[in-house]
Amino acid sequence: MSSTEYSTLVTGALEACASTLFASTVSAFRSRVTPDVVESFQSVSTLADLSNAIRDIEREQANRKCLRNLGRIRPLLNMLQSYSKVIEIFVNAKPDVLAFIWGPIKLCLQV
Repeated sequence: MSSTEYSTLVTGALEACASTLFASTVSAFRSRVTPDVVESFQSVSTLADLSNAIRDIEREQANRKCLRNLGRIRPLLNMLQSYSKVIEIFVNAKPDVLAFIWGPIKLCLQV
């Protein structure tokens, strides 16, 4: 077996293992939260959705005249851009799993 074939085999096994791990973790988490929270999370399945949610939160805060400077978290979002690519590969871009990665961040910002 060549090193390329071995590398491909190992990468495939790691992706399958990570995908299973993410799916089981999401399932366990889903069983512990209310259906409202699950629904809220499912609206945020990509980093772009999270960015849009942040803009919506900023608009809502501006309307209430209690705007917080969420622009300060842009460096975090920029760092998460690289992280998101790795996660999407491991979970094969399954929106239901990805929603439980980005959704909690949105929830934290809303709170």
